[in-house]
Amino acid sequence: MTLVFKEKFEGLVWKILEGNELAALGIELRSEEDLQVQYRVLELNSFDQVIYENEALDWWTGLQGVDQGKLWVKKFEDESDPSQHVWWSVDRLSGELFEEPMPEKLMQAPSESIFPVVFHHGTEAFEQVQRFMNRRGIEIAESVEYLEQEGYIFVTYYLKKNKQLSRFVYVMDKGGQVLMDHQLDENMEGVVFQSFFTYQNLLIFVENRNELHVYQL
Repeated sequence: MTLVFKEKFEGLVWKILEGNELAALGIELRSEEDLQVQYRVLELNSFDQVIYENEALDWWTGLQGVDQGKLWVKKFEDESDPSQHVWWSVDRLSGELFEEPMPEKLMQAPSESIFPVVFHHGTEAFEQVQRFMNRRGIEIAESVEYLEQEGYIFVTYYLKKNKQLSRFVYVMDKGGQVLMDHQLDENMEGVVFQSFFTYQNLLIFVENRNELHVYQL
């Protein structure tokens, strides 16, 4: 595996979406301190980024899709009623906003992203992974996420200390060689899911909620 992109953002990574028929990622960033929202498109061929900021793209908007020409954003008009919303498109070249619905074919487009399955504590699958990690000197706790793909095995595991959790992503090839054992978070009070995903031939995850890592598999 090769690290091909890493960036630490000022805001928290709230959402990552794959592009529709487009080798790109749409990224939604949020700052909880000043309630600011920023949208980005990361091109996966060049790893160039385009940043979209607009006063209208406020805390009550959310990224819904990215295609060749536009970002699609949902604007919630009543914070207590999510059914009250309008659709906006953001032109990828000019950044201009237009009120128009996201195309149905884009909403129904199948995803190429692959997410791990969750093995909860106490299940046979979890205990199998637990025994395997124990043999490697790692005493895991809580749940694990697990994915086998194209000669790789990916695991998210947790270590527990003083009721706090630390989360790690662990990667090895099917020959048993460890390629990664990387800490994502610490001092967590509970588990979270979808810690990583693969898209095309890339492994993608976020460290400390604000640092995006992209690895070529």
